[in-house]
Amino acid sequence: MTNRTDIEWLQLDSASSTPLHRQIDEGVKTAIAMKQLRTRDRLPTVRALADHLGIHPNTVARAYSGLVRDGVLIAQPGRGTFVPPESGDLGAERQVRLDSIITRSLVRALSLGFPLEQIEASFTREVAGFREDVEGPAS
Repeated sequence: MTNRTDIEWLQLDSASSTPLHRQIDEGVKTAIAMKQLRTRDRLPTVRALADHLGIHPNTVARAYSGLVRDGVLIAQPGRGTFVPPESGDLGAERQVRLDSIITRSLVRALSLGFPLEQIEASFTREVAGFREDVEGPAS
């Protein structure tokens, strides 16, 4: 378990129209996806992150609680907030959640007029890009 008091993985844009709690939410998700935050890493306390970012602690608490509710993080009272251990088996509930995410994205792209072939090609490129970012270039 690593204590992630270094917070270089999270930057907020005060000029953005995206609320700060959503920026924190997306920043944590991106850091996990890009392996900047790893399984069992402990995140900064609400107060420490709020102080570092210069924002109200309630904003951080709101982001953390949403991430815990969604299963992205786990909270252990008296110990902290952590990236949960990876599960080799998604399990039925997590598979349903993944399918729902993919379906919403697909429906949104189709509603914007993108053809299936373009969506599929874009998805394949994005997956390959993430794979390279996370695993390094293929040899």
